Amino acid sequence: EKEEQERLRLQHEREEQERLKLQREREEQERLRLQREREEQERLKLQREKEEQERLRLQREREEQERSRLQREREEQERLRLQREREEQERLRLQREKEEQERLRLQREREEQERLKLQREKEEQ
Repeated sequence: EKEEQERLRLQHEREEQERLKLQREREEQERLRLQREREEQERLKLQREKEEQERLRLQREREEQERSRLQREREEQERLRLQREREEQERLRLQREKEEQERLRLQREREEQERLKLQREKEEQ
């Protein structure tokens, strides 16, 4: 009976050790699973942050390009406006010059006609 009790005690002890061993293994597996899960979540979080930073960088780049494009357009429009203005001023200056020359020509012509008329009248007298 004593031997039987000892055998049972040893058997319980082995079973308890086996149970504890299995429990430790399950706990270790769970710990590892949770660690992998946390690492994966961290990896995904960093990836999302990186993607968001890249998205923002590209957006800023597009906005800067658009701003530059609009600036160039405004400068080109201003350049063309000033050019048209100078051309118009030059056209008007040339037109005034031409009109002044024509006025002077007509004036000389009238003066010459008047001179000839006076000369003829004088000669007729």
